[in-house]
Amino acid sequence: MAGLSIGGTDQLFILQKGYSRLAAALLERMAEIAPDSGRLNQVRAEMLDMEHHSDQALEEYKRAVAKEPDVAALHYALGSAYWARFRAAEALAEFQFAIRIDPAHYMAHYKLGLALTELNRPREAIEEFKKALVIQPGLASAQFGLAKAYERLGQPGVGLAAADECLKVDPKNQSAQYLRAQLLHKLGREREAREEFMRLRAMRETSRTTR
Repeated sequence: MAGLSIGGTDQLFILQKGYSRLAAALLERMAEIAPDSGRLNQVRAEMLDMEHHSDQALEEYKRAVAKEPDVAALHYALGSAYWARFRAAEALAEFQFAIRIDPAHYMAHYKLGLALTELNRPREAIEEFKKALVIQPGLASAQFGLAKAYERLGQPGVGLAAADECLKVDPKNQSAQYLRAQLLHKLGREREAREEFMRLRAMRETSRTTR
């Protein structure tokens, strides 16, 4: 890491060791209070993920759901774990479970939209992103998801409007800026597309120099 002194690195190591001890103590306490709780397995899974033990972490997420199949948050956590491992179809099923239990789980709607887009089902994805935005207006990530889904559907004009909404909430979202430039290009608005690419390049250069 540029700019980090040896002392700084040592401090980070000490902090990480302290966090590990704290997390282990928390797990031990949870095991005493609620040994059959799926949340215990979820915490174990998250710790294993942080330590890059991917297969073991996934098994813990599955155990959490098996213990408490009626908890939406556990299905969402398992779905997110599948999604992070590029297993969109399995992620989709878990997000659907979460929504059946808790229809107001806006993040499950949002991530279900991502999975549907990945599986080339953009019409269904659009409905899920819209549901997420009804529950949580101003969710920039859902607006970005809408823009991508409309692009996939061959509707760049509607996608551009969604990208603009995303950038109103999150003006420094470089992915949204890049997508906006692509959509302008698809609409034949070449001058605006070039200007957007130039703004994006300038933003990236600024980001690099301020690190």
